[in-house]
Formats: sequence, C-alpha cells, structure tokens
Amino acid sequence: NLPMTAGFWILGSVSLGLEGDLPEDFWNMKTRMFAMSGMPSTFTGSLRPNMGMCDYLDFRFYAYWNPGMTGDIGHLKDCTKLEQVLEIFDTAMYGNAWDVALNLPSVQLVYELSLSSYSGLIPSTTVADSDVERWATWCEQKSELHFVVQQEVNGPLPAGLAACSDKFSYFDVSESNIT
Repeated sequence: NLPMTAGFWILGSVSLGLEGDLPEDFWNMKTRMFAMSGMPSTFTGSLRPNMGMCDYLDFRFYAYWNPGMTGDIGHLKDCTKLEQVLEIFDTAMYGNAWDVALNLPSVQLVYELSLSSYSGLIPSTTVADSDVERWATWCEQKSELHFVVQQEVNGPLPAGLAACSDKFSYFDVSESNIT
C-alpha cells in the first residue's frame, strides 16, 4: 500500500534479512526500480505471474545473492517498460533467460541472468528469417550492452544475435553448449 516510489531496495547481509515467503500482493508495488539482495537461505520469496509492479518498473530490476528466492523469470516478460538493467543471479529462479531477453528489448545497459537454473532453447531458431528479424530488431534498440547468460541451451546461436555482436561491451554465454 505504498505510494509510487522512485526505487525500492531491500538489502540483507546474507545471514540477516527477510525470512519465509513474501505477502501475496508484494509484487504489486508501484516503483520504477526494484532491488533485493543478500537475503538468507530461509527467505523463500518467489516471482509470481501478473506482477502489477511491471506497470511501473521502467528503470532497473536487481535480485541477487538470494539463494532461496524462486520463481519463473518468464513472469518478468510483462515488464516491457524496463529500460536500463535486468540483473538476477545467485537465486533458485528458473526459466528461459534467452526468451526473457528477446521479450524485453528495451533493456539497454546490463542484462545478466546467471548462477541460477535457467534452461531452454534460444527462441526463434525454427524459421531462419523470423529469427534474424526478431534478434536484429532487438539489437537495433541497443547502443552498448553488457550481456551475461548462464543457461543450458544445446542448440545454435541465432544468426540475428550474432549479427549484432558489435553492440556487446561484454558477452558471456557460459554453460550453454551452444552448437
């Protein structure tokens, strides 16, 4: 029930912080930036579908060093206004990081999804023309990007993504088994 805020930060110390789950309406807060880090392993908060926060979140989203935090990162695809940073690492979240990246083309500076349980093929590898077009459109919206994804892929790197390699200030797709 907070009014609209510029940013909402919850910082723990890894041994001290929130415990248990989050209130049902937690993800409906009105904020432009969200950061949560350093929660102890007894914290079991989870991303949920239809997060009202996505209607307001237009700056940055951070969730890291929260080993008990779960949920499908696919729920973040509704946060289409997010412009600068999406960083999620060292959590128990799951889903397809590549799919989230392709559906959040407005993220401009840092895209890091690592040290979690992401899996799935890189989207749009079935029809070559649509693959090149979707990833090329994604790349055109960037000036420079720090891009890190740790996800088991077992498939090809899309030609459209490879075509925008000049946009990456840093590109790390470790643990991917990209063919």
